[in-house]
Amino acid sequence: MNKKKNLLISAVFLILIILAIILTIYRTANKKIDFEQIFKISMISFTTSDNQTFYYLDTDGITFYKIDKKNQKPIKIIQKQGDKIDKVIWNDHGGVTAIAQSQTPDNDINFWLIDITNQKFHQLDSKLLDVKFETEDTILTLANTDNNYHLLLSKISSPLIPIKDYNLKNQKCDTIVDYSVKNNSLTCFVDLTDIAASIKTIDINNLNSKVFEGDYSSAKVSPDGKKMIALKNLTEDESEWALLDSAGVIIKEIPLPTYFYDISKTTWSTDSEFVISVIRHKDSITDTIYSINSSDGMTKIIDIGKKLSAVNIQHLMLSSDNKTLYFISNNNLYRKSL
Repeated sequence: MNKKKNLLISAVFLILIILAIILTIYRTANKKIDFEQIFKISMISFTTSDNQTFYYLDTDGITFYKIDKKNQKPIKIIQKQGDKIDKVIWNDHGGVTAIAQSQTPDNDINFWLIDITNQKFHQLDSKLLDVKFETEDTILTLANTDNNYHLLLSKISSPLIPIKDYNLKNQKCDTIVDYSVKNNSLTCFVDLTDIAASIKTIDINNLNSKVFEGDYSSAKVSPDGKKMIALKNLTEDESEWALLDSAGVIIKEIPLPTYFYDISKTTWSTDSEFVISVIRHKDSITDTIYSINSSDGMTKIIDIGKKLSAVNIQHLMLSSDNKTLYFISNNNLYRKSL
């Protein structure tokens, strides 16, 4: 009798241990990660596609890596030696393609289309002013020949396959901000003088244009195309955020004077409800991360606590569900739950 009782007790005890292990695994898997350093590596920019993470280094030319899902270690994919890269633009619409940009000693800009999957580099036309991914499979290129501007929509391949050529004639456009197929509208930056620039919209069909009032130096359009966040220059040393609608009407001016700003450090949520932006305030040696509500312009600081003594954001992006912020600070990749 005692023997059966002991066996029963042992069985119950074993079941309790198994349940405890299962519960621990479940809690670990569903634990909300508030703030976490993922790994340290000298990264400049990164993207995710199909749950894979890719990034590049600009040492010894340019080298692209992906992160092994199991051990979180880098795997080299493709390398191009010799050319110093100033910037990499990832295709945020999906796919694993990127544009590498560099400036020559003569101040000309070279662009390379990078097919990471097939490990190919393709140099684009040397006369291009700007390049922007339109969809996962298409790309926009802006060119100027004798003050005759062209916007070319092409299928991504090596070389590019032209789909449609929009002749903008003498409608000046220096860099692409956004292009709306639905509205046949191109939004771009134009240099008005040596010290001032603004945002301009061009109707692709009739070439009517409108220049927004104000001196703007940077802007990013929301995914739904209805709003944009722009940096408005107030004086030589001060600027502020402005939320604009697609016609250039100011929805809200946001007084966040900055010491240093880079458009690559601003990202919209996929639902266009808010913007995440990095601000370097005057007399500060560290960056502050803000969330800006696109409806009313209300701002809040994204608190990363005292985990980092100094924040120097090199790149940031949001997860597709808008619940996790990834950013690189001082060559470390972090993630923060929102």
